[in-house]
Amino acid sequence: MTRLVAAALLVLAAACGDSTSPERVTEARLTLGLEETATVASLDLQITFDQVLEDSRCHPQGYCIWPGNATVALEVKREGRPARLFLLCTHPHVCSAVLEVDGHEVELVELDPPIQPSAEGEYRVMLRVYAGSADRPGRPAIAVGRRGPGSARS
Repeated sequence: MTRLVAAALLVLAAACGDSTSPERVTEARLTLGLEETATVASLDLQITFDQVLEDSRCHPQGYCIWPGNATVALEVKREGRPARLFLLCTHPHVCSAVLEVDGHEVELVELDPPIQPSAEGEYRVMLRVYAGSADRPGRPAIAVGRRGPGSARS
């Protein structure tokens, strides 16, 4: 009898899932060096790794009170619209690792190297771009502002 009740509860729990939530489709996985730009043609997005604003991450073999954070600036542009600058963080309590732009998401997956490099040009950011966005609780990405036509990268 106990097994029957447990099986029934499992079936009911599975039936309660939200089948109306849209599936996110990964459009692209990108790796960019500083000031490099990638285009996701299917979403009409140009993404530039603008800069690393701060990097206080703990050394992988270190003993730290907290894991630290790195904050990166990404410039996102769509055809016919001004470029927008977003800040993404590696630590979720500082700011979000995901930005939403026109119904699509760009997620900061990783920032390499895992410790502050000797030269800023050694940084590589790994991003995942999704068509459509998921409802996420938590902090939104920080939209810093728009860049005018004269200041946008060419």
